[in-house]
Amino acid sequence: MDKLFSLPNTLRFCLSPVLPVGGRFDPGMLYYAPQTRTSDDSEAIELLKIQYGTSMAYPLSSMGAHVSSILNHQVGRTAPLQTRSNVAYFGVFGYELDPWALSEEECKVIKEQIQVYKRHRRLITQGTFYRLLSPFEKNETA
Repeated sequence: MDKLFSLPNTLRFCLSPVLPVGGRFDPGMLYYAPQTRTSDDSEAIELLKIQYGTSMAYPLSSMGAHVSSILNHQVGRTAPLQTRSNVAYFGVFGYELDPWALSEEECKVIKEQIQVYKRHRRLITQGTFYRLLSPFEKNETA
């Protein structure tokens, strides 16, 4: 890892969001990369619990959180684009989907979502994060 991450900062940052892939989120990896994915599971509803638990020990600024495509290839669930972005806002926001498969309306919505995240990015990634409702206790979270 030392050799891989001794590369110039620009290249190192390009590698960091994909290393490691889910299940290996630990402080040792954060030494090398400022962020990583919390899980290989990219389905929004399942990520509610994953991100909630991860946020108990790690800052949101270290958690990669992406809007994935629908129909989710992992669990077959269809969650609205707004739901998927609302979940992904609570981490380092991004998209994992085929832009060519999006409708004109979806492209417009995504552009608005990116603007929302940019306006609130500092608050989300550096502010105090309060957990109001546990997704492990009820079928809702806040």
